[in-house]
Amino acid sequence: MTPRTTVLAAVAALVGLAACGTSTGLPDDRLPAVTAAAAADEPAALAPAEVVMQALTGAVTGPADVSRARPADRLNPPEPPAEVSDRPEVYLAFYGSEGLLGRDGQWTYARTNIDGLWGNGFAEPNSIDKAVSLAKSVGTLDLVVEHPITLGRTCVGFRDDSYWKNVEARGALSFNRIGMSIYAAENPGCWGDVGGVGGARAHYGPMGYGAIETLYQPQNLTGAQNTASFPTISPGSAGDAALRSGDGIGIECPLDVCTGGGYADGFFRAMTIARDRGVPFTWFTGYSDSYGIGERGWLAEIQSMYRNVSFRGLWRPGDRVVVINYDGYPALPERAGDGSFADTTAGILGWLVAQSPIRG
Repeated sequence: MTPRTTVLAAVAALVGLAACGTSTGLPDDRLPAVTAAAAADEPAALAPAEVVMQALTGAVTGPADVSRARPADRLNPPEPPAEVSDRPEVYLAFYGSEGLLGRDGQWTYARTNIDGLWGNGFAEPNSIDKAVSLAKSVGTLDLVVEHPITLGRTCVGFRDDSYWKNVEARGALSFNRIGMSIYAAENPGCWGDVGGVGGARAHYGPMGYGAIETLYQPQNLTGAQNTASFPTISPGSAGDAALRSGDGIGIECPLDVCTGGGYADGFFRAMTIARDRGVPFTWFTGYSDSYGIGERGWLAEIQSMYRNVSFRGLWRPGDRVVVINYDGYPALPERAGDGSFADTTAGILGWLVAQSPIRG
């Protein structure tokens, strides 16, 4: 059972939210190594953004006019650092964040600067109390909830908002429901069963969710990698229609999956569609020990992929990076002894929010 499937099943059974987690494929279909130039993170080794866009789409694409409409809502707003105000937004998933609870003084920089929380409820026991604790610790009220419309290949319907209402009631909180991220990678055709993006808007709009994002795996956008688990999205299909009509596009790309082979192709194809459509893009990154790197190296993988996108000039204001820790990656310390960000969940969050502004 993959980390994503495990989380989906646990949350559906224990929390009643059926929202969750991340990819499969490793180590059984371990990826080829990146090129030496890409591994070295050398800007000169990569084509200009226009050339990359042309190679992926057959046409040169200019910068999309996408902007962040407002800063994140917070319980105790800090003064936003202007020099990083246009970086991709950084979201932390509830699930897997237990190691950060009750240790506020040990991850001050990330805790007070991340932009939002990603709605996969904590596993039991005490799920609601843990969610209240993390929300109050971080102080952000911006919430994106993830919901799967497929468990394995089986299509499932939409859920209600009871879990997050219970968190709000217990903590005397009021989330700013930024949007709903709908996951359908294991069966993109399930979008047809729920009435497409329009059906999702009709269901979740009255609950206060302002946007509907489609969330896939990179394999869904290629015909070359692990299509048995993540079918290729066919042109004109319900999955394709959702991809091209939602308010945002997300790709779940854990660790180094996006840096090699058809996985990179699928990631950048999805990002190019988002740029062509002028909608935000979400990169969902997660750790599981089944991915094969042990409990060291996640920070380096994230840095490599982030810089890869930056060198290609593909980030836009309003994009998002989501961090989820499935399998006990070290949560702290936030910084190493030399003051650099540590190879931990808190260190990864800190490094991400410290990045330079997006240059359009």
